[in-house]
Order: sequence, then C-alpha cells, then structure tokens
Amino acid sequence: MSYQQPQGWGQPQQPQAPQAPPARRKRNGCLTAFIAVAAFCVVIGVIAAVAGGGKKDSNDKAGTPTASAPAAAPGSQKAATTGQATKPPSKAPAAETKAAAETVTYLVEGSTAEVTYGPAGSSFSGKVPLKVTKPLGTPMYYSITAQLQGGGHVKCSILVNGKVISKAEASGSYNIAMCQISQDFGGDGWVNTNG
Repeated sequence: MSYQQPQGWGQPQQPQAPQAPPARRKRNGCLTAFIAVAAFCVVIGVIAAVAGGGKKDSNDKAGTPTASAPAAAPGSQKAATTGQATKPPSKAPAAETKAAAETVTYLVEGSTAEVTYGPAGSSFSGKVPLKVTKPLGTPMYYSITAQLQGGGHVKCSILVNGKVISKAEASGSYNIAMCQISQDFGGDGWVNTNG
C-alpha cells in the first residue's frame, strides 16, 4: 500500500510578499480647521474692538479715584489744639507726585480714520486728528489702532513723557496703522512692541 500525500503538501511553497505598512493619514484637515478657527477668532476680536469701543462719559466718576484726607490718629487732635507741631507725612506723597507727573500721549494725524486707543483692558474711540494725554499707569501695554476710511494716509504714535516710543503709518484703502508699547522686562521703561 502506498501512502500518498494530499496535493500541495510537502511541496515547496512560494514566499508571500511582505505587506506594505498602513498608509499614514494626512492631518491637513485638522491643521486647516485650526487655522480657520484661529482666523475667525481674530476677525471677531477686531470687530469687537472697533465696534465695542465707545467714548467714556466725562461725567462718569465711578472709576475715578478721589483724594481723601487721611484719618486723624487718636492723639493728633490734642497736638493740633495745643499748637504743637505734628510730624510731616512720609515720602509716599513724593512718590505719588512723581508717578502722576509721568504721562502717555496718543497722537494720530492724517486722513479720515477710525481710531481705537487705550491701555490694556480698555478701548476708547476717536477720530483724526487725535491728541490725548493721560497719566501713565502700570498696564501691560498701551496701543492705538487707526483704520483708514476709504483711502488716504494716517500716522500714529505713542509718547511717554514726550518721547516717541512707537510710531506707524498706513496708506491706501481701509489699511491700518497700529502702535503698541509695553513695559521693558528689565524695568527700564517702555519699549515698542509693534514689531
């Protein structure tokens, strides 16, 4: 009796071709969506800055600090009634006077443009020509945006204590001149951050 092997058994087989690695998905769709969302947020921010800014009412005193007389110490009334001299105040008022003397000036000149200006966290509106001087505070930055209305030429600049720190120009249809300054990290004053 002869033993037969089933067909295909015992015969050399052809090696199978290696499979190609799975194709990597391109993530261009995610990148495109991210860029579109970022651009949309920037456009909304610009529209909100231009449309949401308004002039502050000059009669609005809610945010304006007022000076008040210091409270009298318990023993100071006796000194005042007896004619004794009281101790002069500390050097704090001198520091306040120095800080109050420092100013920031927003300056815009040229053709018709819508102007938005102010320190970080605020948005004041104005028209060309514009020259506004305010006490210098400690916000993260000060900025001006001047958008032309249909064409022309506009210049903006921000001055600290009369010295120009940032300046920009724009010409043409609806172009924007933008100035911005921020405090130097070394604490040496203000620097142009308009690039």
